[in-house]
Amino acid sequence: MEQLLVSLCIGAILGLAGQGIRTVVGLKKMYDQPGVTTQNFAEKFEKQRFWISLFIGAIAGILASLTLDMASSPELPSKETISGIIAAGYSGADFIEGFMRKKTP
Repeated sequence: MEQLLVSLCIGAILGLAGQGIRTVVGLKKMYDQPGVTTQNFAEKFEKQRFWISLFIGAIAGILASLTLDMASSPELPSKETISGIIAAGYSGADFIEGFMRKKTP
């Protein structure tokens, strides 16, 4: 049970990191648009959406860690597994957000 909790926490942190990378890329694109100043940028940045996005990335990481069955191994995950969970946080958030937009009003 303890190992399951650890693997879920690792998945959440790595998924959050993947979504954080995606967020940084999106913020950079938004800031590089013509006519965007520091003041405009602060007005356009949505804090609530930012936190929800990170939360969704953590959920995607948890789901990825469950599919990889990390709880059955007491060893630390390999670099490939870590990269995969980060990628799941990066791309999984797109999937979850797209699904939510179609299924909710």
